[in-house]
Order: sequence, then structure tokens, then C-alpha cells
Amino acid sequence: MKKRLLTSLVLTTMVIGSASSRNVMAVECKPNSLRVSCEISAPKTAANFDEFWTPENEGFLTSDGKEKIHSFRERVEKGERLSEHEKHEIKELKAEVIKTKLGEQKFNELQKLIEKREGSTDLTLEERARLYELDKEATGK
Repeated sequence: MKKRLLTSLVLTTMVIGSASSRNVMAVECKPNSLRVSCEISAPKTAANFDEFWTPENEGFLTSDGKEKIHSFRERVEKGERLSEHEKHEIKELKAEVIKTKLGEQKFNELQKLIEKREGSTDLTLEERARLYELDKEATGK
């Protein structure tokens, strides 16, 4: 019953939804409220792009990384779409900044919690709280 309902939701979304809706529906329904959204790392508007890339976070990048981010931001502001390779570069630069901010140990812990959350195992309340703390520290919010 649950699987049939999920299938009908996905099919309905594919028929009437936008591309971003399909990406969101592709994620399995789980009780975990904290989820990594593909929209975070794949900016479609200038507002989405600027959420993470504050001057403070850009300060952790090399000059080459800063140039890339500024170039990507300008293209997004002009309404251009980024290629999958460019989106991947943004993800890599973001991971580099987070790793620098958190340090090796906390970064590895964050990665393990994210992998566990996206896997078949649900996070415990303590793990959810720790993931929230690490995410807050990484994003500066």
C-alpha cells in the first residue's frame, strides 16, 4: 500500500511537476527531518547561490577557488544554467571550505552521519542533534 502510494506520487509529480519537484520526490520518504537537498548544491537563482558563499566562507578558498565562485555567481545572476561539471565543482569547493572550518575529525563525522541518514538506517535522536550541530557550525548559521 505504502509502495503503491509512493509510486503514484512519483508518477503524478513526473506528469505535472517541474524538474526540481522530480528531484525532491526521488528521495525515499524517511522519518529523518534533516535532509541534504540537491537544491543546496545546485543553485538556480542568485539568492540560492549566495546562501553559503558569504565573504567569510569565500575567505577559506584559494584565489583560484574565489575566481571560480565569482564566475559561477555572475553566470547564475545572468540567468545561465550551470553544467553538471560546474555544479560538481561548486560541491567540491563547498566541501573544501567545510573541511577547513570543521577540521578533519568533525568533517569525517559529518560525512558519516550524512551517509547513514541517506542510507537505509534511520538516525537516532542523538545523531540527529549532532548532525544539526555540525551543519550549523559548517554553514555558520
